[in-house]
Amino acid sequence: MRMRTAQPSEVSRRWGYGLLLVAILVSYVLSLFSSNAQVVFSIIIVVQMTTVWLALRVSDSHKLAPVAGVALIVLTICLGISVIFGETSGALEKINQWWFVLSTVLYLVAPIVIVRHILRRTEVDLDSLLGVISAYLMIGMSFAFVFKLIGIVQSGPFFGVNGEGTLAQDLFFSFTSLTTVGYGDLVPAGNPGQTLAVSEAMLGQLFLVIVVAKVVTNLTRSSGQTSDDASSDQKESE
Repeated sequence: MRMRTAQPSEVSRRWGYGLLLVAILVSYVLSLFSSNAQVVFSIIIVVQMTTVWLALRVSDSHKLAPVAGVALIVLTICLGISVIFGETSGALEKINQWWFVLSTVLYLVAPIVIVRHILRRTEVDLDSLLGVISAYLMIGMSFAFVFKLIGIVQSGPFFGVNGEGTLAQDLFFSFTSLTTVGYGDLVPAGNPGQTLAVSEAMLGQLFLVIVVAKVVTNLTRSSGQTSDDASSDQKESE
């Protein structure tokens, strides 16, 4: 009888990507209902950093996960001190912006780490598929955060006549670009927003064609191999 053993890290995190997917959805929902209140924005940043740390932890990124973990601890302490000692709104806003930049950078790195980890797995299962979905969602959210940062840095409104745009609008525009739906109700007024939007659309299609297709194919093969092994074991027992 043939027995297949999984790696210890795979056993301990068999549903790790499922938990990551839940964390991403929570971060997304909080971002949709974000407001200009600094406390709310601070909570969103903490949730984002937690999601990034979980993504790096599940994908066995031994170099980046400690960095995100330390950053999360420092962020929580800084925001706690700011709230307790009544920092001015301007100082707290500047702290939030810098941490928002850090979380955005890590959000851009996390999907790459996740995909690399999944493609290196010896066995493709449902958790791997959840990991691919998580990476896809993180790509969309990371571009939304980049659009928000561009709107903060550049002089004019990001969406031109439609104004600066809320974080919810940035997420909406990002995912319509990623999925190439492109309703056209929100359009970047100029570069680099327009170039990034085109790049996101191309990346979204390449991700579906290459990464998702490969994982689904490997998942199908893994299921077929399991069935063949079961049939072989049954014949040997007979």
